[in-house]
Amino acid sequence: MMLNLSLFWECFVVFFQLGANIWGAHHDPDTWPEPHKFNLYRHINEAGEFVHSPKIIPFSIGPRSCLGESLARNEFFLLFVKIVQNFRIRTIGNTPPPLDESVGFIVQQPKPYQIVLEERWQ
Repeated sequence: MMLNLSLFWECFVVFFQLGANIWGAHHDPDTWPEPHKFNLYRHINEAGEFVHSPKIIPFSIGPRSCLGESLARNEFFLLFVKIVQNFRIRTIGNTPPPLDESVGFIVQQPKPYQIVLEERWQ
């Protein structure tokens, strides 16, 4: 039995080139008005509550998207709560961080800026 390596290689390459375009999904102007502008109120209703949207894909998609998603969510929540409980967070010079521009290719993140953490219980 002879294995056709060229066919195997083409299938291998096609398999690994397919993937979720998460950036495209999060910046689709048909779904999000002004997709390049940060707007927290897209996900908050009139009562001030967070509204979950299936159009947000923070951990990729599919059955094997991220094995550590639940651990990451829990750890991030605990870390964030401890920081908010123990510190006041402000920017240097009380200027807002630059949210209109981002860096990165696969994972978008805001441009670097500096913050000050002041202890609450001094």
